[in-house]
Amino acid sequence: MSKEVVKHVESMETCGRPRKSSWLRDMLSALKDRVVTLEESIRDAKERLDEADGGLIDGLQSMKEQLRDYMSESLSSIENKLTDRDDTLEAMMTTSKEDIAELKGELTIYRAALGNRGLLLCISLCCFVIVVLSVHRHETWWDRNWDLRGVHSLKHNFIRIMPMMKLRQRVQELTKAMSVAESFIELGLRKDIPESSKPKFKLRGNGRGDKDKFAKDGDSKAQRPWDRKKK
Repeated sequence: MSKEVVKHVESMETCGRPRKSSWLRDMLSALKDRVVTLEESIRDAKERLDEADGGLIDGLQSMKEQLRDYMSESLSSIENKLTDRDDTLEAMMTTSKEDIAELKGELTIYRAALGNRGLLLCISLCCFVIVVLSVHRHETWWDRNWDLRGVHSLKHNFIRIMPMMKLRQRVQELTKAMSVAESFIELGLRKDIPESSKPKFKLRGNGRGDKDKFAKDGDSKAQRPWDRKKK
């Protein structure tokens, strides 16, 4: 039995050596295949990463372009709005300047009118004199021609008197207008005069001190030496 066992072991040892070498070869070939597959998968991953990077770059570029377009459009719209506002402000400024110029002109006219108050008074006096003279002439002429008898003469005289009466009415209207204008001017001047420029009347004296002074003066007059001599 021992001999048979030894033979069997020897046969197994001689048969196991080529089996081990074939197994190792199989392992190496399998490892090579795995390495190849890993390399291929790595290449695929790199390609995918490159594609993803390219897509990201393209997306970022497109986003940049969109943002640029949006910003340019928004800036252009803001510029247009600002230009419109500037135009409206310029128009308002021009209108306000024109209004100021007109107001300045009116102010100069009013100042000239207030400065020519004396001229207005002279004109009103002249108009009053003209009215008085016209009334006097009209009355004397009417009294002188009143003695004339006859309807024809009265009619003729009335026709001649009509323009004088119209002139008188016009002069009266002019005097009324001048008086109204003078009253308005006086009211305006009174309003324009400040209170500090108005004259202030102060009573002379110092309260009861002056009364005492007057009393003392009266006593001194009563006690004059020449009055005593007269007594």
